[in-house]
Amino acid sequence: VGLRSGFCAGQSISTAVSSDPCSDYNTIDDCWRDSGLWLNGPHPQIEDGVVTREVCGGYYWGGNCCDFKSNPIRVKACPGNYYISTSDDPCYNYESLDRPWRATTESGLWICDESFSWSGWYRLYYYGMNIQMTETCVNGYSCNSGIGLWLNGPHPQIEDGVVTREVCGGDYWSESCCYYKSKPIRVKACPGNYYVYELVKPQDYWCIGYCTDVSTISQTDSITTTTLTPGSSITDDYWRSTLNYMYWYGYITGHDDTRVKWDGWYRLFINGSSAQMPDWCVSYMSCGGFSSLWLGGSHPGVEDGVVTREVYGSHYDQCSQYTSNPIQVKACPGHYYVYKLTRPNVAIPLPSYCAVPFSTPSVDPCDSYTSLDEPWRSTDNPYYNYYYNNYYTMCDYNVEWNGWYRLFINGQSTQMSESCVSQGMCGTYSPLYLRDPHPQLEDGVVTRHVCMSGWNGCCGYESHPIQVKACPGDYYVYEFVRPMECAAYCADVRNVTPTSTIDPTTVLPTVSSDPCTDYNTIDDYWRDIRQNPYQHTEHDDRLVEWNGWYRLYLNGESAQMSEWCVSYMGCGGYTGLYLNGSHPGLEDGVVTRDVVGSHIWYYDQCGSYRSNPVQVKACPGDYYVYELITPDVSLEGPSYCAVSFSSTSDDPCYNYESLDRPWRATNESGLWICDEYFSWSGWYRLYYYGMNIQMPETCVNGYSCNADSGLWLNGPHPQIEDGVVTREVCGGYYWGGGCCDFKSKPIRVKACPGNYFVYELVNPQYWCLGYCTDVSTISQTDPTTTPAGPNATFCKFQ
Repeated sequence: VGLRSGFCAGQSISTAVSSDPCSDYNTIDDCWRDSGLWLNGPHPQIEDGVVTREVCGGYYWGGNCCDFKSNPIRVKACPGNYYISTSDDPCYNYESLDRPWRATTESGLWICDESFSWSGWYRLYYYGMNIQMTETCVNGYSCNSGIGLWLNGPHPQIEDGVVTREVCGGDYWSESCCYYKSKPIRVKACPGNYYVYELVKPQDYWCIGYCTDVSTISQTDSITTTTLTPGSSITDDYWRSTLNYMYWYGYITGHDDTRVKWDGWYRLFINGSSAQMPDWCVSYMSCGGFSSLWLGGSHPGVEDGVVTREVYGSHYDQCSQYTSNPIQVKACPGHYYVYKLTRPNVAIPLPSYCAVPFSTPSVDPCDSYTSLDEPWRSTDNPYYNYYYNNYYTMCDYNVEWNGWYRLFINGQSTQMSESCVSQGMCGTYSPLYLRDPHPQLEDGVVTRHVCMSGWNGCCGYESHPIQVKACPGDYYVYEFVRPMECAAYCADVRNVTPTSTIDPTTVLPTVSSDPCTDYNTIDDYWRDIRQNPYQHTEHDDRLVEWNGWYRLYLNGESAQMSEWCVSYMGCGGYTGLYLNGSHPGLEDGVVTRDVVGSHIWYYDQCGSYRSNPVQVKACPGDYYVYELITPDVSLEGPSYCAVSFSSTSDDPCYNYESLDRPWRATNESGLWICDEYFSWSGWYRLYYYGMNIQMPETCVNGYSCNADSGLWLNGPHPQIEDGVVTREVCGGYYWGGGCCDFKSKPIRVKACPGNYFVYELVNPQYWCLGYCTDVSTISQTDPTTTPAGPNATFCKFQ
């Protein structure tokens, strides 16, 4: 605040802000108070400038003119025979919070004060009347929170000034009223029989809320004004978008449009793009607060002028749980709307006006779409075809949707279903279908509601609406968006129509150029089989327009398609694709290799999925090129896998790190030492108390080698003449039925002069794995032949 001036009964008094307070101030023309405040000292002269004066107050029943002292203020005399003053007293500098749903009599919702951004002092209201925080025990689940907070101490008197109070909360199942202690807050009693509180963010602990006591409600002073945050004529708040998912996943950001001082007309934007209020509702809709506000009627046309629309608030899956205050709406030339937004009904918990962006296609989506040929979307396909270990179904929530799509089933055109699809069909537990009929050609782009079948019926929930267009040729395109939860868009098997295809007898032109010199490059780090498979699942190589030959890179280093399977392999999608056979040699020319896949959720299904074969060629310079094509459309999120191996220009037989870890032997157990926690880098030679030892080539029991699962080579060690070779690495679970229950990342191995081996060990991907050593292979080192190259290091672990 700054300096203030005012009038009482036509006589000048004081208040507001200015560089020169004598020329820039607000006015007050009212002096009725329960307790009048007065200066305990004379006013200054003009030449005194700004001075500080003590402020006293007296009660009409008191016997002392200075019954209490308020905060001191600064005063200045101004030309024209008047004075201005300044004060930072929180009794006059607070934000008003009118939240009747925080009363001790309210329950049933979970609204968590740790989600809000608290800053400064607050005065509490109950439908415009004064209310206080409670000073007595509050039951668990009261005040629409998990734990209701109350003051563990009495409210102060005016003469006490600012005091600090302990804040308590009780659990529902606890017998202690102060089982939980939150951060203390400051409180002050103010003239006019109200209090202000410096509320702070509680600790993140199971949904906490500051409670108000309905037994303390009192009428406000008639001169009291509510302090709100000024609004803006243009609102561009990303969190207002109906396409965010904060609500569904527990992230209530704490926005509350009752705290905004709405004034005039507003145009909505989302991240710079024009937006509008939704005139529909979505189950569990989130718009940055707890209750999402939407128009209860369609938008007007330009010719309609200004119209009035009802506003409703959604809560969970109840679209019209609340009724807010109506607003005015107008359509404007240029395809946008403006809204005369008003303060929402304070009875609604944390209401927030919603916005939705709808992009206008710059090109006809009938001519620019992505083909989506996924037979598992068929309305006759039950989800348990893709269900595994009780936790997996197909989910469009995981797809990065972008643009328009046309549906196919095995190459034949189809459309979304317009009628109820039973729960558990379309390869998912929660199928999505259109609630409204498809448009006609003359309708252009239309918006259609999307229903989701659930345990509570055919349209138990509503997902985000989508845009649809009918196209010449009797097909439709859809602008799909990410659903609110794990659900999938359905393709209606009853509406499949044939589409033109290439005659199978057609001979494709032969490539005349050498693919070793005429290729495209791919450098996608997420294709690496050594990446955490769950960091990226959004990629789908069926959506790529493959054309010609490709050379693979990983972070700028030359790579190749994997010949090996790794359990839980996704390579950026859901089904990691790899070659079912070795790479060719230079002398082999162009060869064809089968492509198989493993699913990201399965540890034991290597090769269980089969894609379309590809052509491969080895090139001078020790690299390969591939004629990649669209993978089989029946696979979920297929993605070609890549693997790179660091250059071995320095012979690893002379450049290794020595690992003497006898506790990794196959006859050791009892500890859990996990190799995924080490920083592996380069080549290693294995020892057992200073003697040579090798990795085992046969099955290792679970819990051996002081790990949960011991790792062993699924293939023989090489001979010296073989040079560097790659070997598959297996592991077995204690409860598993096989020696190779799962497959870890492959490693490279080399036989060295002196009857020993070196291994390029890498970080395993999961759950306490350990590289084992085989006690039956122990041999003495040869001191006359054991190399000690300039880069060799020896690390002994005991």
